Amino acid sequence: MDLSHCFETELNSWLDLINKAVKKELKKDMKGLLERYNHINSALKTFLPLAEDLPEDTANWIFGEDNVTKKTSDIQFIMELLIQSLYLETCHLWSAANHSTRCAFEHTFMTIWHIGYPSKIKKIIGGPNQPRFSDIRNEVFALPKYKMLNNKFKYKKRTADYEIGLQEKSEKVYSYLSHYVHTSNVQIEMKGTRPHITYDLGYNPRLEKFTTEHFNRTFEIITTLLCIAFIGALESEHLDVLQEFMNKNDFNIIKQEIK
Repeated sequence: MDLSHCFETELNSWLDLINKAVKKELKKDMKGLLERYNHINSALKTFLPLAEDLPEDTANWIFGEDNVTKKTSDIQFIMELLIQSLYLETCHLWSAANHSTRCAFEHTFMTIWHIGYPSKIKKIIGGPNQPRFSDIRNEVFALPKYKMLNNKFKYKKRTADYEIGLQEKSEKVYSYLSHYVHTSNVQIEMKGTRPHITYDLGYNPRLEKFTTEHFNRTFEIITTLLCIAFIGALESEHLDVLQEFMNKNDFNIIKQEIK
């Protein structure tokens, strides 16, 4: 079996499908997309100046020293990954959108990990003996601030009556993201229609709904993690902006910690 058309023909056809998907998405939910974009921008403007107080910029372990904007690059990169996810979702590239969201999630933890454990700064992600992400996440929640505040954050579990803390919530959201990054849902039968796969450019309400939910939950966790990281630098003047994009319960806890 070979491809029936040349690369240029196939590419133009693919781009045509993308453009149609984008037009449909913008027409259907421009307000929701704009709101999420503005939330990312508000988070960027809130946390970027606070990054100046961090003890060390850590983005050089990804970009190299010559390609880093000092002191602000980690926060910038996290938010750019979220914006990229939003763009990809608009194109109905759901697998890629989930991947970008997961990258933002991972980079948030890696940034906090490098700052919390500066002796491990030489352990490059992707290099020899790289740490496992699960180990990084556990070590972040072993840091005093995160350990102390973890169980103050309460989230209802989908399939049970009891509540979970921030660490377990992070693990759950990451597992959902990973599922949609690494697998297709080709085996999921949608009643009355054919199965769908994650890179389907057409209408797929199940994947569209889940991709949006994953984005929103991840953004909530990222902003809460960053608030904890900057808790000593946050002041009452930041509260009005934080309230715009944070989970209500998480915001109330951060508000109490600031006071």
